[in-house]
Amino acid sequence: SALWSQTASDFDIVIGGERMTVTSLSYVSDTFSRTSVDSWGSADTGQSWTNTGGAASEYDVGSGVGTHNHTSVNVSRQSTVATPYNNANFDVTVTVSTDKLAVGGSQFVYAVGRWQDTNNMYYARLEFATTAVVTLTLRKRVAGVDGVLGTFVLDETHAAGRQFNIRIQGIGTSIKARAWRTGYAEPDYWQTSATDSDITASGQVGVRGVLSSAASNTPVLISWDNFKTNALTNQTLNVTRSVNGVVKSHATGADVTLFKPAYAALGETAS
Repeated sequence: SALWSQTASDFDIVIGGERMTVTSLSYVSDTFSRTSVDSWGSADTGQSWTNTGGAASEYDVGSGVGTHNHTSVNVSRQSTVATPYNNANFDVTVTVSTDKLAVGGSQFVYAVGRWQDTNNMYYARLEFATTAVVTLTLRKRVAGVDGVLGTFVLDETHAAGRQFNIRIQGIGTSIKARAWRTGYAEPDYWQTSATDSDITASGQVGVRGVLSSAASNTPVLISWDNFKTNALTNQTLNVTRSVNGVVKSHATGADVTLFKPAYAALGETAS
């Protein structure tokens, strides 16, 4: 294992003449490249999704996305998955879109961390308003009571099928969030952040959606894609052995070197 703050590119190493390819893996990753009816099945990395709220028939996977079909207002639908290593720290990113503009009342979509149950969690919420304004709020839900930790209005508008990315990170009591339109660069700063200690235990991660009680154009289909949680501690690395055809065993403590080490140019000093 190794300590990483974000997913790294593949790289090759050499041990005793054997070349290996090392791939950094996120805790949970799902591209929804499968078909599942009345269920989200299992993520690409093997964890089983749990769906909460609404009816089972409102949760499907197909055409490269996981969907929540919101046939009623003011009823949240949630899909969550266990985080390996029982680690309370989390870093969740997901892509989301809705198939309609908001009419009558707002649409709300969330990336969730430290999910204990439907009444206790941290989340980054995007609101798609009837004016098409998109607002990010960093929030907590404790004992069923919502609290706002920070707010940021995006310089983008909502449209049917337009995708947005939501990212929420929690390290200890530091909770942060940012959001951006898919196809554009991820912001290099956290748009909203807070210090909060109401939920400290390890929990699940996932997504959540709900329509305002004033929404008048149900059903609204929310589509989720590219869900991932980056490892913050004890990250698992995938190692592909013998990529150069050398097959051998290695003693504990054997030297490990990069196959293509970085070289620094030597400068000249004028005489």
